[in-house]
Parts: sequence; C-alpha cells; structure tokens
Amino acid sequence: MQDMAKPKNLATAGSLSATSGKPTGCLLFLIGIPFAGIGITILFSLVVQPFLKSQQAANWDTVEAEVTVSEVAVSKDSDETTYDLNFAYTYTYEGQDYTSDKYGFASVGRSARAPFQEIVDRHPVGSTVTAHINPQAPDEAVVNPSLRGGSLVSGLLFGPVFACLGLGVMVVGFVLFRRGRRASGTGPARTQVTPSGERYAEGTIPEPRIPDVNGKVHLDPAKSRLGTFFGILVFTLFWNGIVGAVSFGFVGELRSGEMHYGMVLFLLPFIGIGLVMIGMTIYQFMALFNPKVKLWISPGRARPGQTFTVGWNFEGPVGRLEDFRLSLQGKERATYRQGTRTYTDEHLFHDHLIMETTDRMDISSGSTEVTLPVEAIHSFNTVNNKIIWHFKLQGHIRRWPNLTCDYPFVLLPPPPSHE
Repeated sequence: MQDMAKPKNLATAGSLSATSGKPTGCLLFLIGIPFAGIGITILFSLVVQPFLKSQQAANWDTVEAEVTVSEVAVSKDSDETTYDLNFAYTYTYEGQDYTSDKYGFASVGRSARAPFQEIVDRHPVGSTVTAHINPQAPDEAVVNPSLRGGSLVSGLLFGPVFACLGLGVMVVGFVLFRRGRRASGTGPARTQVTPSGERYAEGTIPEPRIPDVNGKVHLDPAKSRLGTFFGILVFTLFWNGIVGAVSFGFVGELRSGEMHYGMVLFLLPFIGIGLVMIGMTIYQFMALFNPKVKLWISPGRARPGQTFTVGWNFEGPVGRLEDFRLSLQGKERATYRQGTRTYTDEHLFHDHLIMETTDRMDISSGSTEVTLPVEAIHSFNTVNNKIIWHFKLQGHIRRWPNLTCDYPFVLLPPPPSHE
C-alpha cells in the first residue's frame, strides 16, 4: 500500500498554455496528408485503375496477333538484380496495322525472373496470341486482361496501410487542434454544475454516471476485451501480410539461387516480430474466455472524506481463479512541452489495496467499504492535466492468461462547507 500523496506535476503543467494542442494538431494533420496521398495513389494506380481497365477489356474486340519481341530484360547494379518483360506484338484491326507492347494491366513484379520467363516460354517470337483491342482506341491492346500480378497484391496490402495511417494521423491532428482551439478561447469561461450545486469550469470534472434506482453506479472496464483482441488481430494481419508479400516475392529467387542472403538476414527480424504478434493474438483470444466481472459503487457519487461501497460479481468460469486482488489507484497525467517536443508524464500518487483473497466464495461476489482522505484530489480533466481514479482488478489463472481489468470512476470534489 502506498500513502496518499499530492500530485507532483499539477502546478507546473497546469500553468502551460492549453493552446499547445493547436500546433501539435496542425503538425500531425500535415504529416498525415502525404501518407494518405501515397496510400490513395497506390490504391488507384495498382488496384482501381487496373480493375476498371480489366472490366472494360472484357467487352473489347479480339484479334489474332503475332509476337515480334519476347524476352526477359535483366538489369543489374551493385545492390540487386531486377527483371522485366520485354514483349511486343503486331495486329491488324479494321484494315489498319498496329503494334503494342502491353501484355497485361497488372505487373508481376521485378524481383524474380520465373514469372517473366514463363510468359516468354509460352509466347516465343513468331507465335500467335489473342489480343484484346479497345474499339474506341484501336492502338490500345492487351494480351492478358486479368488482374493477376504482384503489383495488385502490393496495392491491396500497402495502399490501405498508408491510407489508413495517413487518415488516422490527420483525424488525431484535427481533434487535437479543435481541443486546443476550444481551450484557448478568449470569451468568458463556461461552467458546469455538480449534483450538489458546486460550479466548476466546464470540462475540468468528468461527468459521473447516473446511479440506478438502488443508488449504484455500474462501472465499465477501460478497455474492451473484444476490442483489444480485434485491434491486435488487425495489426497482426497487416504486419504479416506485408512481410509475407515481400517474403513471397523472394521465394523464386531463393529457389533459383539468385537471392542475396543479406536480404534474408534483413527480413528475419520482421518475420520474428510477426511471429510474436501471432503469439500475442492467440494469447488475447484465450483471454476472451476469462470470467467477466461486474463492478459497482454505492452511492454512485463518490467524494473524498466520505465512505462508499464497492462491490463485484463474477460471471463465467470463476472457479478457475486462484486468487483475487482489488486496488484503488489515483494517477496524474501531465502533458508539457520542451522546445518543439511534447512529453507526457504519468505519476501514481495513490495505490490502496482494498481486497485480497483466495477464498472461492469471496471471489465470486462481495463488497467492501472504502474511505478516501479528505485531502484526496478529485477527478480532473483538461488538455494538459488529468487526474484519473480507477479500480484495478487482478486474478491469477494457472496455465492461462491472467485476469487484469481497470475500471475508471469519477471522484467528485469534497462536499461544500455548508453540507
């Protein structure tokens, strides 16, 4: 147990201008623009445009064409060897002769020779191919209008990643800018009124939950198990999808002996991170089947110096829990700037053990009384400073992910002196 202590950064960080969120928001918004632009460009050029062309080519006319050039172009430099398809054919359409060098709408990549060599072997010089001709522009033709190709895979993998990353950074920047703009308003400060009638600056005290008919407030966990699982799952799929696509591109080179083993060593750490993420995903999936806890406080309006009751009720396989531990913690989070950098410090100023037991009956459900000192600082929420109170619940399960949950709640200011 840790004795009650006053937050150490509140006075210093509280004097900072709330407008610090405005330049940070602007910077993040500007940083997100090129990432979003790159992602959208990749999607359009490697996915959308080839898809539209492929759909159009399904209705184009077809003619027989003679292959005039069919070879694998090799380009070497000090770092790597790249390959490309050098392919051309001639055809006659409505009495006019034309030449085209387009084999397909989607590229098959440049890191492996095998896909290009397969095309060259299938269509040697002098052979005949079926060309799809655009009747609106007869000089536009293609041999393979399908969308098979490494560029399509890369577009589907990298395009959404860059686009979502850029748009996400832009949204965060916009939110920070709006918050900083509201906090820097020059008009008279608006106020909010607590249930007891005290008036405080709007937004500094979080709004507490409404009690039920029994005067209880049921608390929600800070993080959803399902949301955490899907968040890790999405990141794992993105990471391993990108690493897998890059690694797959080098499989042909590795088999043919043309692969640079330095690239294999370069990829190993990324593959290792992907395996760790797979392990974390499995771990979080297992945690979905842990017992669920309903936590409540009564009366719902908790204040320093007043006694309130905290209760719990487990649902699910509670018999798997070997112990149960419930603590009440108070944290201060202060954001400040040094030069052009923004820092966030977190200080645990209160840590009180409320309940610890190994008795199965006491674990399944129960309640206990809690009294915070009168000098305990209430919940606080501004741009640069936050005082966060929460219950920390822990339970050990043998050979399974342990149970760990945080339940935030609002600690109102002390009652007015006339109460």
